[in-house]
Amino acid sequence: MLELYVDANAPGGGNGSRDLPWQSPVTARDYIRALKAGEGLPTGGVTVFLRGGTYTLSSTFALTSSDSGEATKPIVWRNYYGETVYLCGGRVLSAGSFAAITEGDPNWSKFPSGARSSILVYDLAGAGITDYGTLQPRGYAI
Repeated sequence: MLELYVDANAPGGGNGSRDLPWQSPVTARDYIRALKAGEGLPTGGVTVFLRGGTYTLSSTFALTSSDSGEATKPIVWRNYYGETVYLCGGRVLSAGSFAAITEGDPNWSKFPSGARSSILVYDLAGAGITDYGTLQPRGYAI
């Protein structure tokens, strides 16, 4: 059986071993895909150990039927013993970077005066977030 390791806090340049883990589960997934397409899965299959921590993913992490093992060569994804793993599909925003809305904000007049003191704003572009996907109207939006 092949054991692969991923650690969100590892330095770059790992090889998936216990001592030099990869930083991202995406790297492990892609390695296993290449392994299957080449020499095939090893006897006993593959276990991917995710070390404890938060894995912030910038795009969808999809495991499809092509990522499945075989009856005698399973592919197992699991946390490392006793460690807690979080897969985060977004960015962590610093609480200290939220600020009260000001009169200079173009949306100021859209809010009732009594609510304005409770509204906080965040500069997403300033945090390096510029891809908002495709915004779609929902519900009764025109």
